[in-house]
Amino acid sequence: MSIIDDGLIPGMNKEGRRFRENVYYIPDVFVSARAMKVAMAPVRPSVGRGRRGLEGSSCARYGLHDIGKNLVGVMLVGAGYDVHDLGVGVSPETFLKCVEETGAGHLCMSALLITTMPSLELTINAAKEAELRNKV
Repeated sequence: MSIIDDGLIPGMNKEGRRFRENVYYIPDVFVSARAMKVAMAPVRPSVGRGRRGLEGSSCARYGLHDIGKNLVGVMLVGAGYDVHDLGVGVSPETFLKCVEETGAGHLCMSALLITTMPSLELTINAAKEAELRNKV
């Protein structure tokens, strides 16, 4: 936890500050996010997986970028959540199957571009139809 709390998270906070100040740009944030994801790999098994329940994390159906998904996923793992990363371009059916199979209490979706936002609504509506919306 010290590696995460004292090293990785402050590092990402610094990167975020640089991005807000227009010192860093999207490509720089991509590199930082990738570095954090790699750094988390050896630490992940020791952070108390499952300690706080299950999270489903993924991009929206038509998502092209996974930076937000990856950043949030790494932060959730660091906080002790199990994250089922479904990747990019995920259909509502795949999301719901993950929720049903894992018993996930949360469903996280990411949409960097406005054009991908309608797919979030499709997934939410599919969850309502499958009577899973009130479970996640």
